[in-house]
Amino acid sequence: MSLADLYHAEILCLAKDDTGHGRLENAPDHLEHNPLCGDECHLWARIEAGVLQELAHETRGCVLCRAAAARLTELAQSQPSVETLLQYGEALTAMLKHGTPPPDELALFSPVTPRRARHACVLLPFRALAA
Repeated sequence: MSLADLYHAEILCLAKDDTGHGRLENAPDHLEHNPLCGDECHLWARIEAGVLQELAHETRGCVLCRAAAARLTELAQSQPSVETLLQYGEALTAMLKHGTPPPDELALFSPVTPRRARHACVLLPFRALAA
């Protein structure tokens, strides 16, 4: 698999668009850090009764990490149930670690599966939400 397969147009576009980038004032936050590569995802989430009201992030890192944060934000906008979003994170983990078919919304990250060193990059925003 080439780097062009890993960093395909949809990944590059998501990372560039950076959906959800910013901060939320007076909202709980969590910073998740990958010490191996330096990626950081600072996530703010306003949750009421298990429903995500607002989500924002400041992600510093590779294209894969930034694309994953943007995709998480897009998913939160269309399906704000925290339980559903956590299930997406579990499905992404299963795809990367075990090759389980992903939900359509996460299939763009399939080329990352054979590159174990890049798994943490994609999972970082989802781990920040879970925390």
